[in-house]
Amino acid sequence: EFADLPFTPQRMFVTIQSGSFDSERRVRGKHANKTCKQYFYCITGEVDISLFNGKEKHHYSLRAGQGLFVDSMVWNQYLNKSPIGHSCVYVVLASHAYDANDYITNLEQFVKLTNE
Repeated sequence: EFADLPFTPQRMFVTIQSGSFDSERRVRGKHANKTCKQYFYCITGEVDISLFNGKEKHHYSLRAGQGLFVDSMVWNQYLNKSPIGHSCVYVVLASHAYDANDYITNLEQFVKLTNE
């Protein structure tokens, strides 16, 4: 049932992040979506989610069984906090089908757009 979500999911994907020694491989996201809203649900492990709306930053830690709504036009970044050698698995429900044009991958451009 998706009645509690603020959107009807149009896409779902699963992300598996391994607990790597390489800190760059532990970080994902680093983008905002222009229109797509997302709901993250942690299945196993622990993930830190950093959100930035162009003015304020918020940080959340999700463990297995916890979820978080991320609105459109919010810069997001995810860090696997699981111990080295352990994976973090989370499912993402998205309000829109994949569209490469919906992504903003340059932080400076994102900040300009949010302050217009």
